Amino acid sequence: MGAIRVVLADPDPYALAGVQQELERAVDVEVVAAAHDIGSLRAAQLDAGADALLFDPVIAGDRADALAILLRNFPPTMQLVALSQQHSPTDVRAAGRAGVVSFILKSDGYGKLAEILRTVAGGTRYVSPLLNQSPIGSSPDRDASSRCLTPRETEILLFVADDIPTREIARRLGVKPRTIDAHRLNIMRKLNIHTGIGLTRHVLQYRIATSA
Repeated sequence: MGAIRVVLADPDPYALAGVQQELERAVDVEVVAAAHDIGSLRAAQLDAGADALLFDPVIAGDRADALAILLRNFPPTMQLVALSQQHSPTDVRAAGRAGVVSFILKSDGYGKLAEILRTVAGGTRYVSPLLNQSPIGSSPDRDASSRCLTPRETEILLFVADDIPTREIARRLGVKPRTIDAHRLNIMRKLNIHTGIGLTRHVLQYRIATSA
């Protein structure tokens, strides 16, 4: 396998320079372009030979669909790897919907970026330890729990993944909001999940597994 060709994108010039400096230390990683705004990132996407895009999602702007719009024209073979300061469930879900399947937090430091890119280039998705304790993959216990969900619970889980409010889910399904809350609690109990971010992590894993 040759060098991993990477496009970098971050609106923070200091972060961009720091990431580029760190990756240039690796003999098997080649930074082919570095973008600081949407214009330069769109120009960089013309380099179809890149293996990965390592980027901060804030470069896309504040619109809810901005990230998906920005990324939809990138080659499907390019690995989309978010490098972000944000780690709320909403941010992770938005990245997942836009096609991002690997999520690194800047607070983790840059020392392992080259190693993570090797992991991603090898076909294994990766999520920061704060969101997940290992690279994303199938978990026998969690997969078994997922099969315990009823069709209605699976439907609600996917609504939650799309960040749809409880009242709107209830309206679409023709039930009361407290019924949705009860289903959500049952889902978390069956999946042995105790936090909102844990539920987000499970949904991200589910989306990756079903899209593979």
